[in-house]
Amino acid sequence: MFIFILQLIILIYIIIFIYNIIELKKYNMNSNLFYIKNNRKNDIYYRIYNLNPFIINQKNNFSFNDLLKENKNYLINDNQRIYHINNILKKSKNNKEIKIYKNQKMFYDFNLIDKISFKINDLPNYNFLFPINYSLSIFNGKNIITSLKLSNHNYNIIGNINGDNIIYLFNPKHKNDIQNKNLNQIKKWSNKIIMKKNDILFIPINWYYIQEINYFSFQYNIDIDNYFTFLFNNYS
Repeated sequence: MFIFILQLIILIYIIIFIYNIIELKKYNMNSNLFYIKNNRKNDIYYRIYNLNPFIINQKNNFSFNDLLKENKNYLINDNQRIYHINNILKKSKNNKEIKIYKNQKMFYDFNLIDKISFKINDLPNYNFLFPINYSLSIFNGKNIITSLKLSNHNYNIIGNINGDNIIYLFNPKHKNDIQNKNLNQIKKWSNKIIMKKNDILFIPINWYYIQEINYFSFQYNIDIDNYFTFLFNNYS
C-alpha cells in the first residue's frame, strides 16, 4: 500500500512538473509595461496571469545611507573583490566603476527581509514558492551598461531603493533581434523604464533586460521559482 501511495505521489508530481514547464515557455507577444496604482492585489494578479511586466511603488523602510550608519565597518565581498561600504559612494569621484550584482550575503547580513516594502505573500499561490532568493545590487560610476540578462525565474523582481536606474526591457519575441548586439543597436525593440525611488519592477519569465546607470543605483532583487520549476529554471 505504501509503495502504491508513493508511486501515485510521484506520478502526480511529474504531471504537475510537466504542466509547469509547458507554462514556463509561454509569453505574451503583445504585452507592454503597465503601472499599477494603489498596489491593488487584483491588478497585480491580473498582470501576472497575463504575463505582463509591471511596476508598483512601495516605500521602503531604509536607504543606503541608513546602512552606512549602521554598518560602518562592513566589508562587501563580491566575486573575489572586497569593498569597504564607506567607499562605495566615494569611488565614483575617481571614475572607478562599482558593479555588485545580486549579492545574497550582503542582503542577509543587513537583515533586510523585514525592511523591504514588498512581501511575497502578496503573490498568488505563495505557499508553493521555492526557493526565494533575495539579493542586493549596487552600481556606481558613469555610463554603466550591464550585459543582456535573461529573466529565467517564475518571478524576477527588481526594487529600486536609491539612485538612478534605467532599464531596457525586451519581449521574448525579439530574442533573435537582440542577441550579441550592443544597446544602441537594440534600443528600438525595448520598453525604456526610468526607475524611480521605491519602484518595484516585475519582469515575466523569458523576458530580457539591460540596465543603464549614470551615477549610483542601489536595488534589491528577488528571484523566485516554485516547487515544480526550480530544478528546470536553475539547471536547464
